[in-house]
Amino acid sequence: MPYRLIPRNINFSTIRSQKGFTLVEVVVVTALILLVSLVGIQTADVVSQREKEERLRFALLEMRAAMDLFHQDQLRFPDSFNELLTTQRLVNGANYGYYLRRLPLNPIFATVRWEVSSKTSRTGAADVWVEITNPTTTIGAPIVDVRSPDPAYTSLRGDQYSKW
Repeated sequence: MPYRLIPRNINFSTIRSQKGFTLVEVVVVTALILLVSLVGIQTADVVSQREKEERLRFALLEMRAAMDLFHQDQLRFPDSFNELLTTQRLVNGANYGYYLRRLPLNPIFATVRWEVSSKTSRTGAADVWVEITNPTTTIGAPIVDVRSPDPAYTSLRGDQYSKW
């Protein structure tokens, strides 16, 4: 019996049809890849925004805590952020560093851009807010509160950053 390279029971039409992908398979896989990438990009945007909001909350908390400590120690509020950056905190004669090590960046604007208020509205009058971009800026009165400027920017919850 002669040697045969090709067995008798192979159907060549089935071999040819299995060599590539059909157009429907390519379209379905491409659509799935596109859908997964769009969901991934949207998720990355939300995660990035949430992280900026968390940094904003921490920066506001840090500055307000420094102002409260300054008020507790000095019995007055600071005239500028520079006073918080350059005044050493002394407790029982021991140096505990400065009230603020640095003026935090506003993560929403990626700059040192904040609004400060010189009074709180205990009488029902609206607070007077002044935007500053330099820690040495004074507003002519002690600084008692700080917030993010520009009420046009809103958080993921829908509230304005300037209300925080």
